Amino acid sequence: MIHAFIKKGCFQDSVSLMIISRKLSESENVDDVSVMMGTPANKALLDTTGFWHDDFNNATPNDICVAIRSEAADAGIAQAIMQQLEEALKQLAQGSGSSQALTQVRRWDSACQKLPRRQSGADFSGWRVCGGAGESGAGSQPQRDDVL
Repeated sequence: MIHAFIKKGCFQDSVSLMIISRKLSESENVDDVSVMMGTPANKALLDTTGFWHDDFNNATPNDICVAIRSEAADAGIAQAIMQQLEEALKQLAQGSGSSQALTQVRRWDSACQKLPRRQSGADFSGWRVCGGAGESGAGSQPQRDDVL
């Protein structure tokens, strides 16, 4: 049985929605969950993969379509998934997902301080670093003044 609902006017990128789909699919009494934007291409995909529900006819490209495959006919399943989706979207908006922020550096010294060579496992032998104040020759280590 397919349970479904639409979250109107809540655009999210497809990668985030794939991650959320995977997380929601681990929920109790759920076989699989598909979370996609309501674009024509995604609606066709929902139909092709067996997740189609007639509620999706009213979805726009700015709406999130949620399809829940479950053997249970309990309408509470959709309600539980809706609450979990809200929490996942809230975490996404607050940036508290499982991803790490990338550290930005502009100089070689900063890069070495942020991630020492022994930690990164990087081997720069044979690299030629050009530009910057310290011209490095072939086979030498990048120099302190070379700009990344």
